[in-house]
Amino acid sequence: MASEFHHRRKVGFIDTDRGGLIHYTNYFRYFEEAEVAFVGSLGLAPEDDPFRASSLPRISVSAEFLKPVGFGDELDVHIWVAAKGRSSITFKASFGCNGEEVARASVKAVCAEKAADGTIRSRPLPEALDRALEVRASD
Repeated sequence: MASEFHHRRKVGFIDTDRGGLIHYTNYFRYFEEAEVAFVGSLGLAPEDDPFRASSLPRISVSAEFLKPVGFGDELDVHIWVAAKGRSSITFKASFGCNGEEVARASVKAVCAEKAADGTIRSRPLPEALDRALEVRASD
């Protein structure tokens, strides 16, 4: 079981605003990129059978931006499991650049499925994902 993961990426020009800094919305793209890499590092992928019948829509997100980061800078995205329920999972992340924390964020997702009548309802996390991820002890 795993509780945390590190993912590195360079800030692309397309990810910056007119001032050359990361546009704040891109931190959530980087977060999701790290989340997918984290789950992939466990041998799981969104296209695997346990995930096909469900999705993980985000129901809550938050972020704090501590220092500016711009084009060409390299980010270390440290992501971990902060909480896990029957049908929900909360990931937190710390974004580092040159050894300093530059941002932090939290994302809560709920496992959901679409019923035949079109309604969406929560369902338990896929067993493979539930087994593979553990909550980090310090959170």
